Amino acid sequence: MPPYCCPEATTDNVFAETTAGGQKLVILTASVGGGHDGPAREIARRLENAGHDTKVIDLVTLLPGGSGPVLRSLVKLQLKYAPKSWGRGFNAWTGAYDHHSW
Repeated sequence: MPPYCCPEATTDNVFAETTAGGQKLVILTASVGGGHDGPAREIARRLENAGHDTKVIDLVTLLPGGSGPVLRSLVKLQLKYAPKSWGRGFNAWTGAYDHHSW
């Protein structure tokens, strides 16, 4: 994580300097593909070590009508059978363009 305050800061002291005060913090994640949950837990761990209360919330579990597991299954199928479509969809949604994925 690049520090926001100064170039000589490390990740650990940026957390200590910018999050001191024992706040209650919510960290949002989305459990599709598995790449979001680990970083969310690590961020929570570091914030808790700095004296904060954290709660990690998986947005996929908040989808209505039990559609979270369906979404996870669809993403797994997409990544298995059409992996390039993930990058193309992401680039189209964010306006980014990665010439390697086309």
